[in-house]
Amino acid sequence: MGAPCCQKSLATWFDEHQLGTATSTWNISHNIGSGTASLIVAGTVGAFGAANIHNIFLIPSLISIVMALIVMALGVDTPESVGLPKVNKNKEKNIKHKTSWGAFRDNIMKNPIVWALCIMNAFSYILRYGIENWIPIYLSTSKGFSSVATNSAFTIFEYAAIPGTILLGLLSDKVLNGRRVPIMLVTSTIILILIPFYALSQSIVIVDIILGILGICIYGQQVLIGIVIMDALPVESVASGIGLSGFFGYAFGEVIASYGIGSVVGKTSWNAGFGIVAVSSIICIIFFVFLLKKYHNTL
Repeated sequence: MGAPCCQKSLATWFDEHQLGTATSTWNISHNIGSGTASLIVAGTVGAFGAANIHNIFLIPSLISIVMALIVMALGVDTPESVGLPKVNKNKEKNIKHKTSWGAFRDNIMKNPIVWALCIMNAFSYILRYGIENWIPIYLSTSKGFSSVATNSAFTIFEYAAIPGTILLGLLSDKVLNGRRVPIMLVTSTIILILIPFYALSQSIVIVDIILGILGICIYGQQVLIGIVIMDALPVESVASGIGLSGFFGYAFGEVIASYGIGSVVGKTSWNAGFGIVAVSSIICIIFFVFLLKKYHNTL
């Protein structure tokens, strides 16, 4: 729920030639949080015992509350509120809506780019959770890896995305002059190529390398989808657009990646689960090619 608010703040403080770098840097909080969650859980269980399992939810919640209070104390809404000039938004619209519904209707519901990217976010979440959620179970049950090896592989998936995501954001800003979709087309293609190698490899080293590359491509693609939505909308509607894309990602993408893949694998095999991920990659590639052809001057 905090992500749309953060991204609206980023859109307020950075223009389109800085937004890729700024947002991709912000996005590594996903990886830092996911990568350290297991440490928090292990430390909590060690300190309070497995019987007090509610503490694994309570302690991270308290950490989040403290961090939110720090942001409230130190953060400011806009550059103008501290005497700085307003960020120049080349794509800012002149129409100012009197109601939130008017802004949502005109800026989002009537915007085909936003709807296309919301659909893409759902399939991108299938890629993310179709790999991430099943790393420990798949590597331990199918490949016979030890718990240490599976935990290391999960950490590599998360932490490799930290420098990788920043690099992709920087590339979209400085090399492609604010264009994001060509990078997403490349990341989807790499994911599609690596899926069969991930499924077939029995080498811990090879699997770790593949998961590192997948982490970079998947997280990089997700943050770039959000940045394109931010580019396509005036600041007043950025939070709503990101919120809508997040709804598509979780309500459809994560549900399919978690329940859908789990059900399919339980009834058939892991290959069928990887087939769902591969099909999602192909759909992403098709959509990105379509966006490049239709909006090649802006995306």
